[in-house]
Amino acid sequence: MTDLMRSVMTAYSMHFNKAHKRKGVLFESSYKASLIKNEAYLWHISRYIHLNPQDLGMDYSSYPHSSYGYYLGTKQSEWISPKRILETHSSELNNYPDFVADYKSTRQDLQQIKHLLANS
Repeated sequence: MTDLMRSVMTAYSMHFNKAHKRKGVLFESSYKASLIKNEAYLWHISRYIHLNPQDLGMDYSSYPHSSYGYYLGTKQSEWISPKRILETHSSELNNYPDFVADYKSTRQDLQQIKHLLANS
């Protein structure tokens, strides 16, 4: 998967640079992949992904390009099925929106610390 993503990102960058008569890197950082070895990490990653729009200054709960609505059951699709992730911890957690919102301020703090460390 890493090789595939690297290839796609390289090809797209080359195409974009040629089309826009520019040179240099297009993406902020290289593709990273991490193996999800346990259910707790899978659960955490789902909310981490859903909170990504706040890094753009947008409301994660209404971001149009997010799968969050599918997790809430307000949107339906044949190819998006959050059931497996939601059922993983259903006995421990009854409310996915609260679970996501609970991490919102922690994530903001971590992003601020990351920014401060990068600029020091």
